[in-house]
Amino acid sequence: MPLGWDEIRSNAFSFSDRFKKACHEESEGQAFMTGLLRVFGVDDLLQVGDFEYKAPLSVGNYGFIDCLWKGKLAIEMKSKGKDIALAFRQLEKYMRSLPPDEVPDLWLACDFARMRLSRRSTGEIWDFKTKDLHRHVSKFAAVAGYPGERAHESQVEVNVKAAEKMARLHDALKSSGYVGHELEACLVRLLFCLFADDTGIFPQG
Repeated sequence: MPLGWDEIRSNAFSFSDRFKKACHEESEGQAFMTGLLRVFGVDDLLQVGDFEYKAPLSVGNYGFIDCLWKGKLAIEMKSKGKDIALAFRQLEKYMRSLPPDEVPDLWLACDFARMRLSRRSTGEIWDFKTKDLHRHVSKFAAVAGYPGERAHESQVEVNVKAAEKMARLHDALKSSGYVGHELEACLVRLLFCLFADDTGIFPQG
């Protein structure tokens, strides 16, 4: 079961605070990547992917992808202050060496303080500071176990529309003289029935 978005955002705050002084790729890189994945409920990368994945660049020549979750996410870490654009180009080079079915949709280059995230399927690229990760967690929806950022945004829109309809129903019932505890209980029960129907708790028919 995926983590809720409120918990993910809270995790992102904690992660950013914990690693705000981290800066060395060799000594702190794996801990940073492990912490990042835990923000989204992935407690053990080795259950789904690899650190230092060996990527064939040419005959007898290999590169090492810092973190690879095939089909989902690739990460290239650099020490703080390094050229993040260069790191991203290095990651692109590694991605070209992988079989098409193994290439992740999300590519991330990071120097601890800054992140450059790309979504291959749409060509979108975002640059943001690690301390602002909580504002960008929906871009990692697939890592968290959700279908995608757009699905998350669509669900939020649906929830808003549903709340507006419930509010109009509340006002209509209240104007007809149906008020107080009885009105509130009716709406709570109706909301439960709608939820139960949507999630399949009620049997067919």
